[in-house]
Amino acid sequence: MLDYPPRMTSTRSIRRATDADAAAVDELWAAGDRHHARALPRRFREAPRSATSLVIELADPNVALFLAEQDGNIVGAIRVVLRTANPYPNLVSRTFGEINSVVVRETHRGRGIGTALIEVAHEWTLERGADEIELNVWEFNREAIALYERLGYAKISCRMSKHLT
Repeated sequence: MLDYPPRMTSTRSIRRATDADAAAVDELWAAGDRHHARALPRRFREAPRSATSLVIELADPNVALFLAEQDGNIVGAIRVVLRTANPYPNLVSRTFGEINSVVVRETHRGRGIGTALIEVAHEWTLERGADEIELNVWEFNREAIALYERLGYAKISCRMSKHLT
C-alpha cells in the first residue's frame, strides 16, 4: 500500500491532507462553491465550511483528501470516496471510487495540477481493490468536462432538469 509521500515536480507536490490544512481546504471548497453559485444560483449557494467536517473525513478509511501545493501554497484539492453499490434486481453490486470534489485555484489551472490530483485518486482507488472510478460534473463546467474527457472519462448517464415556473 502506498503511503502517499509528497510527489514532487519542480515546485509542486501532492500529499494527503491533515487536520492542520482545514482553513486552506475550506478556502478551496469555498472557491468551488462560488464558481457553482455563479453558474447555477438556483441550485448552489456559498456556504460556510467547518474544520470539524475535515477532521471527520480524515478519520474515515473510505475517504481520502489529497492536496496540491506549489511554492508552499495549497493550490488544489481532491476528495475521493470508496463506495459499494448494493445490488438491485437489475444492478450489479460493485465497489468503486467516487471523486466528490476537485478544485484548482483559478490562477493555477492549465498547469497539470488537476490531472496530478486525479491520478493520485486513481491510485488510491486501485489500492483498495476497486477498478473503476466515477464522478459527477455539472454541464456548465466545460473546462472540467474537457479535462475528464482527456483523462479517459466517458458519460454513462445524463440527468436532466426542467424548471416549472
